Amino acid sequence: MNYTSDLANTLFSRSPRYFAGGMYPNDFLEVLEKTRTWDDWVSGVLYYADERLRLANEALSKGRTLSAGEYFIEAGIYYHYSVLNYFEDPDKKVAIRKKSVEIYAKGMGLIDRPIRRIDIPYDGITMAAHLRLPESGPGPFPLVILLPGVDSVKEEYFEFSKVFIERGLATMALEGPGQGETRYQRPLIDYENAFSAVMDYLEYVKEIDKNAIGLYGRSMGGHLGPKLAAHDKRLRALVSAGGIYDMKYWDRLSDSVKNNFTHAWGYTSLNEARAYATNGMTLEGVIEKIECPFLVVHSEQDRSFPAEGGRRMVSEAKCEAELVIYEEGFHCADNIRYKYQRLVADWLREKLI
Repeated sequence: MNYTSDLANTLFSRSPRYFAGGMYPNDFLEVLEKTRTWDDWVSGVLYYADERLRLANEALSKGRTLSAGEYFIEAGIYYHYSVLNYFEDPDKKVAIRKKSVEIYAKGMGLIDRPIRRIDIPYDGITMAAHLRLPESGPGPFPLVILLPGVDSVKEEYFEFSKVFIERGLATMALEGPGQGETRYQRPLIDYENAFSAVMDYLEYVKEIDKNAIGLYGRSMGGHLGPKLAAHDKRLRALVSAGGIYDMKYWDRLSDSVKNNFTHAWGYTSLNEARAYATNGMTLEGVIEKIECPFLVVHSEQDRSFPAEGGRRMVSEAKCEAELVIYEEGFHCADNIRYKYQRLVADWLREKLI
């Protein structure tokens, strides 16, 4: 489908990401038809977010708590998507992201198998996480830590968490340094020590089986995951989806992707980001240190992060490692999530239970 603006075409190419996170296709297409500028996109998605917020409050006033919870969560996701990859007005982005977190939180305790917020202290910051258990019993349950990408957030994992929960696995969507609520407090660099603080914290969460913790990371999270497993041997299984081996191809990336990484790493110029991307961001010498079972999922049609990175990860692994590359897959295989999400969840269940 061709639209009348380059921005609309770019957004359309990313549509699987929005759909995978819970955006309704019809809403997406309605907004896209009217999108000429970033402000068009933001205001269009905000319309649907506000509509869900209205329905949430209406349902709550009538005692329909489950529907209210679902609407609050959908509204929170839509508020986030309105400013995903939006950097034209940083203050506006921060304000809408704050609203996204607040509105989403209103629904967390109203849904079936509620979501519990956890705040994990580390070196002067607080890392936010969403814990969800597969049932109301005492556990302990195996846990899958869900790690976002460079501009994704814990709220986006609501839909995917259901797939794990239905298989008896608890989930914890985590925002580490430079992600989500900490994006403007700490850059997305030197993540390993922060993650060990997370693992230390989980030692005291009674519902979690400390000996059955796995990690799933997508995109940038798929790059961080191998570093974390190499650093902290308490992880029992690892999945990297659409992960980045290195970024020596920085110059070929779109301006949008470059700007995203530049902001996340805390740099003020593309030149600074380029220097780090081409020299400091690599898994060379890391993969061989992973000891737990390792699954790499990648896509042949990934325009940003080539599948060759996934092949290289598995070729350098000395642990039990598997590679799945989808010929028809886009970034993180979001366009065929009915294939890869169940594959990943089944694989992690087999390794953790």
